[in-house]
Amino acid sequence: MPNTVGLSFTIIGWYYFYRYSVNHTTRTYLTAMVFFLLAASMKITELSSPIIILMLLLMDRFRIVNLNLGSGKQLFLKMISLWAIFLVIAGWVFYAKWYNTFHGTSQFSTYTFPVWNINAEARALVLHKMKVIWMTEYYLPFTLYSLPVFALLTIFFYRRTDKVLGVASFFLFTGLIAYAILWFEALGDHDYFLIGFYILPVFVVINFFLILRSFDVKKLHLRLLQMIIIIFLAFNVYHARQRQDVRYYSWMNDYPEMQDLYGINPYLERLGISRQDTIVFYPSPNIRPLYLMNLKGWTISDYSEITPEIMAKDSTMMEDCIRKGAKYLFVNNTASLMKRKTMLPYTLDLYGKFGDLLIFRIPPLKRNYRITDSTDE
Repeated sequence: MPNTVGLSFTIIGWYYFYRYSVNHTTRTYLTAMVFFLLAASMKITELSSPIIILMLLLMDRFRIVNLNLGSGKQLFLKMISLWAIFLVIAGWVFYAKWYNTFHGTSQFSTYTFPVWNINAEARALVLHKMKVIWMTEYYLPFTLYSLPVFALLTIFFYRRTDKVLGVASFFLFTGLIAYAILWFEALGDHDYFLIGFYILPVFVVINFFLILRSFDVKKLHLRLLQMIIIIFLAFNVYHARQRQDVRYYSWMNDYPEMQDLYGINPYLERLGISRQDTIVFYPSPNIRPLYLMNLKGWTISDYSEITPEIMAKDSTMMEDCIRKGAKYLFVNNTASLMKRKTMLPYTLDLYGKFGDLLIFRIPPLKRNYRITDSTDE
């Protein structure tokens, strides 16, 4: 997932920007911009940080809020570096849109899923999933409920906090709300969409510690506080470890269905299937199987009800894939494929078998297999 990598680069970027807010060194500022560019290149939502920094610089320049960011010092260079980030990412988005159109795919999402696109029943289902399934995926309930308390304390003791982080937190929270509205439909099944905004709890916690540090805490009380924080972190690390296992190996992930793909590459090499070959994989609603096998190609989704329209689309898609260079059909669920009658003519030439995964040559060079053999008792 690029989300966590993007968040990591964003945290590094903010570290250097915070250093810049202290020492006003142009080199430090440009270093921050490099990491923000890397972050946004991983995930476009990481552009939220450069946008916020643009707003911070303008607010400081025009004295709306005194943030001590060097005011107008080398403002042109700062603006150019920020707009360079926006232009690079915009170019990448235009390329992705062209790629989708050229290859006839929508796997690389370049559009939003706003709340107004779905009805009230669907909105209620998304909220239910968010509350029941993933609300506590990232943090323990106690931690989750502590964050709003910390945020309120930073507002109440704002004179004891860092002003740059405080204003940035406000804009991040506003951006989070706007983003949730624009991508609301996807949030029920894709909690990772919000990973980029988990920089906000970082800022909130840092300001909370700045408040604690501003008080005259006795040494004994400080040691006690440190022990509480260590225990608090230990519980959260344990919780994160548990949730990680659940997300990889339970119903929340397709690992049981895809586990053969994790060790298939040596077998593919023996078959003579290389990274240069193009395949069709069935069934999968996403392109994860291609990543796992390090192969290029297309995936075909499964459906609970196979209509004549779907079968006609199957036939057209298979012909189109073969025309574009597909050499093999990988089938991971033969029972499901039995319902896709128009795809059965492509399951005659069995080329390999790895666990439950069948590999067929397309178009067939010979007839050596009936797919019903794998489903017969």
